[in-house]
Amino acid sequence: MVLYSGNIRNPITELKEGLNIYRVLPVSLRNLDGDAMLAELEAKAEAGGGINRKDMVPLALVSLMGGRLSQKERIKSAFRILRKAGDTPEEHIRKLEAVIYAMADKFLDRAELEEIKEEIKMTRLGQMLVEEALEQGLEQGLERGEDNFASLTRILLRRGKNEELLRASEDKEYRKELFAKYGIEGKQEGETRK
Repeated sequence: MVLYSGNIRNPITELKEGLNIYRVLPVSLRNLDGDAMLAELEAKAEAGGGINRKDMVPLALVSLMGGRLSQKERIKSAFRILRKAGDTPEEHIRKLEAVIYAMADKFLDRAELEEIKEEIKMTRLGQMLVEEALEQGLEQGLERGEDNFASLTRILLRRGKNEELLRASEDKEYRKELFAKYGIEGKQEGETRK
């Protein structure tokens, strides 16, 4: 079985490769009205009802359905509906957002995908990804700061500059001056240091 988007009019049902014949059962959702399904789910979400499992499958496949709206608009609508999903467990929402985004990535061009990225920033999945990226960046920043101070400490101890090391541990501006003086700031692990 192969799911086809609403753009495919005559799907391939058979592929001959030498003596082998492969038969495909095409499943086209182009005859389903994605616009009507979205309107129904939008009304349900507005009324405060959660999106249940039965609603999730068509919402995930809305980009493959037919309708007057473009694929991009149907995908954007799906994300908006999920933001209003009410009592639906967050784990289900994130999984569904990931599926919808994967469909967008498959069917939309670069400019349309950029619009979808703006839409996803407001979703639970988008918020989770931003929080994860910030946390990861903070951890990397702390690690880099520790590495930089360890490098400065080694340099100053080897040169017998204990007073400078003590001052650097207490004075942030002085520490920055020493990082610049010894070429430490921004160096990655494994890079040559002066």
